[in-house]
Amino acid sequence: MSRAILKIALSSALGREPTYVEFSAYLQALRNHGGDRVYIPQRETPDADQAAKILELRRGGMSIRKIAREVRTSKSQVHRALSQNPDLFVDKEAA
Repeated sequence: MSRAILKIALSSALGREPTYVEFSAYLQALRNHGGDRVYIPQRETPDADQAAKILELRRGGMSIRKIAREVRTSKSQVHRALSQNPDLFVDKEAA
């Protein structure tokens, strides 16, 4: 779901435009309760801890999609984090 749709749903429930803090708390609650089936874009670059975990998982041989699920981010974010270390980005089995 897009952030815009989620904001419209929250606005409808509140009967007014949500504040930034309310909307952020709403997104965090959805992420916490959604499990692996709900992805809500964060629109942020991976922080240092996330990037380190992504690199560690990739070194362990995990696929980009599985890493994205594990770290709870998008495949694009995983690609961005791995682009800093190109030898981990290439799928050696496919090459």
